[in-house]
Amino acid sequence: MRILQLANFYHATSGGLRTAIDAFAAGYVDDGHEVFLVVPGRRRGVAIVNGKTVICLRSPKVPQSGGYRTVIDQRSVTSLIERIRPDVIELSDRTTLARIVVHQARRPPVVLFSHERLDLAISRRAPSGLDPTRLVDAWTRRLLRRVDVTVCASEFAARELDRLGPAPSRRVPLGVDLECFRPARAGERSAPTEPTWSAGSHHRAVYVGRLSPEKHAGDAVAAVDRLVRTGRLVELLVVGDGPERADLETRAAGLPVRFVGHIGDRAEVASILRQADVAIVPSPRETFGLAALEAMASGTPVATVTGGAVGELVTPGAGAVGAGVDGLATAIASLFEGDRHQQRIETRRRAEEFSWDRSVAAMLELHREVARRDRFAAAG
Repeated sequence: MRILQLANFYHATSGGLRTAIDAFAAGYVDDGHEVFLVVPGRRRGVAIVNGKTVICLRSPKVPQSGGYRTVIDQRSVTSLIERIRPDVIELSDRTTLARIVVHQARRPPVVLFSHERLDLAISRRAPSGLDPTRLVDAWTRRLLRRVDVTVCASEFAARELDRLGPAPSRRVPLGVDLECFRPARAGERSAPTEPTWSAGSHHRAVYVGRLSPEKHAGDAVAAVDRLVRTGRLVELLVVGDGPERADLETRAAGLPVRFVGHIGDRAEVASILRQADVAIVPSPRETFGLAALEAMASGTPVATVTGGAVGELVTPGAGAVGAGVDGLATAIASLFEGDRHQQRIETRRRAEEFSWDRSVAAMLELHREVARRDRFAAAG
């Protein structure tokens, strides 16, 4: 098959969305398929990356997004679709790219992978007193009628679409690189240049992710503050960057919190995760939780909050869930008190249920299904 992936909000410091798109593309290429990826960029360009053709379209920045860009050039996208002639389009966007694709009169079948809860994202950005829910719902209904299949990685992500769509969305959980993200081996230590915690007998917590409002990184800092006030010996390592970093550093002044910025080396992130006692994933709006799954694959339990999809990943022994900042602090404390050896076993066991091979196979089956359906329709 010839598969065309379309995505916004994809760049060098992207988190889960980029990881997922790249992992699916790698699996498709390994299975012998031809893959094209269209993403926004500062300038137009084409490159072959790990077997796939990456096409950057010159696109403007989204205000207050920390550098994300979004494709608005309808003519270029339409021209690429006509020139590439894919068997299926894998659409990982519900904003401008979705609008461009669904307004085409003649196009290949479309598999929409919904990586976000647009209803929650829009409501968070809406001015005070304005409820955009009806407009978002109207757009989503129109979009769902125009695509062939919708896919979500979790039940939490699916709730928005399933109440609006003509048919329930399919579930395809994301995966984790079980070779890169693994528990520590006997005697294994971090590299001398690798960011790590201070020496001492305190517990080690880590946050990995963008420092932007939807990730609620401030709640991780606030939870550590509460633990320190109760006499807990704990240090938090914050791995990531984003528009909230300066504010978070100010809020964390005087606390045992270290900011090390974005780390692009996945092996280095994995090493940090496996050394931590707890990974904190504080967002109640995560639609899957790759950071949580990578921590569990590394043998580190996850403390999270109620409301998002991370709670679907966390099982007894692999983490703890609490409500709000106080509940998050309680969850972290409970994991500090757990049996670390048993936690490594349980977290790794849970993570091994999610492999990229399984996720790629499920997506390829959907692509084949819609491609066959399209050919039969054309023949009829």
